[in-house]
Amino acid sequence: MRGVRTPHSLVAGVLALAACVPTATDETVTSPAAPETTAPEPTGPVTAPGATTTGPATTGPATTAPVPTAPVPATTEPFEPGPEPEATVADPIALADEPVDVAVRPGTDEVWVAERSGRIRSLDGTVRLDVSAELVPAVEEGLLGFTFSPDGGHLHLNTASEGRSRITAHAVAADGAVTAEGVEVYAFDQPYENHNGGDLVFGPDGYLYVFSGDGGFIGDPERRALDLSSPKGKLLRIDPRPDDDPPYRIPPDNPFVDDPDALDEIWSYGLRNPWRGSFDPLTDDLWIADVGDFERETVNVGWADEGGGRGVSFGWSAWEGTLRFNEDQPADGHEFPFFEYDRDGVDCSISGGERYRGSAIPELDGWYVYGDFCSGLIRAVEVLPDRTPGRVVELGEVPAPVTVRAGPGGELLVVSIVGGIHPIVPAG
Repeated sequence: MRGVRTPHSLVAGVLALAACVPTATDETVTSPAAPETTAPEPTGPVTAPGATTTGPATTGPATTAPVPTAPVPATTEPFEPGPEPEATVADPIALADEPVDVAVRPGTDEVWVAERSGRIRSLDGTVRLDVSAELVPAVEEGLLGFTFSPDGGHLHLNTASEGRSRITAHAVAADGAVTAEGVEVYAFDQPYENHNGGDLVFGPDGYLYVFSGDGGFIGDPERRALDLSSPKGKLLRIDPRPDDDPPYRIPPDNPFVDDPDALDEIWSYGLRNPWRGSFDPLTDDLWIADVGDFERETVNVGWADEGGGRGVSFGWSAWEGTLRFNEDQPADGHEFPFFEYDRDGVDCSISGGERYRGSAIPELDGWYVYGDFCSGLIRAVEVLPDRTPGRVVELGEVPAPVTVRAGPGGELLVVSIVGGIHPIVPAG
């Protein structure tokens, strides 16, 4: 981004998504004591977040590396590319006040919207929950993401405020009424006001995956992302039990439960600011859009048949994508991105992202759709059978996109933080 500014003063001024110098709040990492490890009961299956634009790199010259050496399944038949998707981003179907995320209430076609201030509302404007009194949304803080439990019985929020990230759960009644008072399921301190991550999604295994940034400031100064004793720069995996004490448990197959020097909650690590992630509903693969530092925006994948990211390091801050970054961090032992793109003076901060599995645009099936906060461009990248990226096409442009999510029927919705909820529809 370096010098790039969005045309929206509201975003630049209120969120400081692209060019901010956060204030340190607390350098002490405080994680909750780990509750007992147990298997789950059967349940069935902002800012430009963390984009850096100022200050010199803290490392030596960048060097390139080959693509990852992770095993790639062989294909037995030649790949015949189909037509490029003919899709576009349509005018908004609803407006909201600084929306950051959307989710579909299980068992319904109701789309709920999260606003950064702390409100969650339906598309028709009905306020379902308001926790704004509990938040001071400075810089990259506020209500950052939310999701429903698979049975729809709880609404889980990921918030950051006054130096603390919190995962809270609110009970949801059959008629959609939400309990105002929530239960703190998991929490940890944040040393700065940026790089909080912010997403959370339930996986096909019924566990909750929490996306945590490296905590800021620039260049992972305390080297948290590869530190297995810190929750920052990680993908955390827990079994929430908001009606129990303790309110969550550790899945017994988490990769570090037998490592006394690592947090039991960690599933994957080596992430910078994983603002948005998703599971492919067809394959169960885990997709992670990670905001870069100076040069690269990345899309990482935990392929389901290779463990779904279990115990995987995605490289930050030894690497920024496939560029060497902090030379004092080990160069080996990481998986490089499925896909990355350079900052080109226009792009600066990836806003992921879903593989399209709807029915309205057949030629888009299986493509990964994402946006960039600074350029506003919404793009789709083809996923080839050998698990490499193919063609990249532009689907349209919206101001300051922060989220691309699957809505009812798998059709995609793009959230613009300046207010619009835009559907992706067939072109023409």
